[in-house]
Amino acid sequence: MDCLSPWLPVDHVTTYLSNCGVITASTVVTFFDSFLDSLDEDNTSQRRKDALVYICLSSLPWCGRKLYNDESAELSRLMKTIGEYVAQRNHDHYTLLSNWRSEKEQRMEDNVESLWGQIKNLSKNNWDDEGFILRPYIGFEGILAEATRQNLPRFLLPPHEEQFVYPKPYMPFRLFQMDEVGEEDGAPLPANDSIGRFIVEENLTTLFFTFYRERKECAVRLLSYSNKSKVPIYHMIVEIMFSFAFRIPEPIVQDICFATIFIELCKLQPQFMPQVLALATELIFEKLDNITRPTADRFTNWFAHHLSNFQFRWSWDEWADCLQQDLESARPAFIREVLEKCRRLCYHQRINETVPQDFEPLLPNEPVIRFKYRHDEDEEEMSENPAVACSRKLEYAIRSKAQADEILDILKDVPKPTEPENDDDKDYNPNALDVFLQTLMFIASKTFSHSFAALSKYHTMLKRLARNEGAKVKLLQILYDMWKDHPQMIVVLIDKCIRAQIVDPASVAQWVFSVDMAHHFHRYFVWEILHGTIFKMKVHVERVADEYESIKSRLDQAAIKQEEGIEGDETQGMMDSYAAFAPSESEVETFREKLENAKIEQKNLFLVIFQRFIGVISEHVAKHGLAVEEDEMMDSQEIAVQGKNAIWLQCTCERLKEVFLRNESAVLGYDKQLSELLFTPDTVAPALNVFTQFRKLHA
Repeated sequence: MDCLSPWLPVDHVTTYLSNCGVITASTVVTFFDSFLDSLDEDNTSQRRKDALVYICLSSLPWCGRKLYNDESAELSRLMKTIGEYVAQRNHDHYTLLSNWRSEKEQRMEDNVESLWGQIKNLSKNNWDDEGFILRPYIGFEGILAEATRQNLPRFLLPPHEEQFVYPKPYMPFRLFQMDEVGEEDGAPLPANDSIGRFIVEENLTTLFFTFYRERKECAVRLLSYSNKSKVPIYHMIVEIMFSFAFRIPEPIVQDICFATIFIELCKLQPQFMPQVLALATELIFEKLDNITRPTADRFTNWFAHHLSNFQFRWSWDEWADCLQQDLESARPAFIREVLEKCRRLCYHQRINETVPQDFEPLLPNEPVIRFKYRHDEDEEEMSENPAVACSRKLEYAIRSKAQADEILDILKDVPKPTEPENDDDKDYNPNALDVFLQTLMFIASKTFSHSFAALSKYHTMLKRLARNEGAKVKLLQILYDMWKDHPQMIVVLIDKCIRAQIVDPASVAQWVFSVDMAHHFHRYFVWEILHGTIFKMKVHVERVADEYESIKSRLDQAAIKQEEGIEGDETQGMMDSYAAFAPSESEVETFREKLENAKIEQKNLFLVIFQRFIGVISEHVAKHGLAVEEDEMMDSQEIAVQGKNAIWLQCTCERLKEVFLRNESAVLGYDKQLSELLFTPDTVAPALNVFTQFRKLHA
């Protein structure tokens, strides 16, 4: 939890007490000054200052009118101080945190700048909140006016310390515009820069986080919002929930939470909520060209889950026009990923029967294994292809539960390639690995469980056959070649290989960026694999660190007991017994080395990933340039190719941003190595710009 979260309710309670006449308005000003004093601190990060300024700004709608009436000069001074700070803030992180690729759909501004604009408009309107804030104490103004007001003493905010974590900035997500909400939807939608928009969003946010663990109760509370008659409540609920789901770098809560609450909302308001949700889906779909790829992934996950709860019914024909576009462009690619995700949630034939035939180019292939050593050839053909004969022997040996030595003897008959592709091929036989893994997976292809059991049983054999970096990448490519029509199987099998230590995380990263995967580089399942690999590495480091801290603590406790030197035979005997069960120095050293090795492995994983990112971006820029350069002599096809290349570069940079942001705590620990080894002044500009933006986000 960030160190300033407890101050938000304290600040709000203070403003309520001021409104009720319990404390003086000057006390509130003093309270705000305690936060704003940090703006003059030297060597203080912008993130700390932003968090403190946001606390003050978020309270002003509630107490601004009181301060305007009682402390007008002081309020003007506070506004001037905040305005000067907001004007000189660094904005380089905007593109890093935005869901949009440009300002075509929405002006780029983070939560601080957005709220400052809303507060300025509130100030121009003489702090009139237009009745959006409930003020139940107004009915008791006569009594409260006679109450004795108290003064709170001024306090000093604790200075920054290394362990302090501050709230991350974020970009408000706006989906609906005022002209997209009709009169039939009730009240008009508040403008983006109106204080009403902020107050309603703040109230809905509070309701959501209070009740989201109980989806039915959460839906009821959202629909029962007290000011729902003043706004198009269904549109605002949908927008605020999508803003949570699309928050960069990760959703505020688990993805499935939003899908389940949307379903409950549709059940409670079947006449209105499904239509508004459909409108939101259509708007996002139409704007996919301007939405970042990680945001599109979130949209894909939600939409597939949503369809699975409504029998996969959708007005697909209305999206048929996108089939005239390049199938790799944003909207056709989105439909393809949705259909693939839907298949995970049901079965292949159901999807084929549900979607119109026009969408056949985007339908996933039947999820069957591609086994290239089929045994249906005649004997003459088998004699010409010894790998097929070897595969038949292997299948018989595996089904007969032969020993490892027998299997190795069979694999010795598999010839090595005449011309190795690289130096790693000299240290192992890629053909033997291919025949063994293909045959093993074919035998175990009936279910996930069969495949898992096969990898577990023969993991020692696989580690022996894939004993170097090149062999491990080859093993992953073999799995992909066999199951390319079943991405879910690829994801779970690679996860199993990592857990069984058949391959290491760095090998997975090498494979993702390999030439063989270039055509599928931006497919969802590829990044699902990479992010899952990074997460497993993180969990491993944390687990080893906990083990080390635990055993070190036991050793320290034993040393303290020994130093106490309590006299008495009985007590001394107990102390000796305690020391006997305490870990030894050598055991602690073993765990320390294990932790160091885990951290080195994690660092190497990130170095490989960022090095590969720089490599593919550099290669692309060298081949295609940085941007589209139209020429009168170029035909439309050449212009389209250049546009496609520019979009590929943009998507790749978005993936690089995603890796940085999702792993910021770990990556920040390698900041020096990254700046010295990889992101140097000579690094290709798009990659270096992302790294620079990431560093400035934490400056």
